[in-house]
Amino acid sequence: EQPWALRLADLPKHERIQAAQPIEGDDGVRLKLVRPEIHPCPSPPEALNDWLKDGWDDPDREATPIEIRTEFDGHGEPYESRFAGLFERLQAYDDWIRRRQLWASAERPARKVLRLYERFFALHSQIEREGESYDLLLGDGLFDQGDLHHPVLLRRVELSFKPGEREFRVVDS
Repeated sequence: EQPWALRLADLPKHERIQAAQPIEGDDGVRLKLVRPEIHPCPSPPEALNDWLKDGWDDPDREATPIEIRTEFDGHGEPYESRFAGLFERLQAYDDWIRRRQLWASAERPARKVLRLYERFFALHSQIEREGESYDLLLGDGLFDQGDLHHPVLLRRVELSFKPGEREFRVVDS
């Protein structure tokens, strides 16, 4: 039983990940993973203040407006205000949502790489603490019979970290 497994086919497509057999120019390097840059969501225009549901700055979620909300007039009397009730607000939303969609499509893969980078960081820390208890193996091919799923060929590898470059490498042992 493996505490953690990663299929190379499941790696996100991103410039900060290189995987090959081996990577050209780097003897025995099987995988390089560099921490990606994460960019914040473009700020919504002022016309959308308090009109967006939580999560508008998450690239994996939709930026959804609040359709109706209660506001108060100058006398403190409540009234219903509709998101679609102001053309300028709709136009500001349309302009902003186009910029946000461009950001989200570029940001999603970077966030996947960041999650993988954080998993590698935790794995590296665990190996540093309990190295005698674990072997890091690279498998090729898969025997798949009923409940048994096991790589056909195994190769012992090491996980190294270059803090200055914020880079993990999986290298032949």
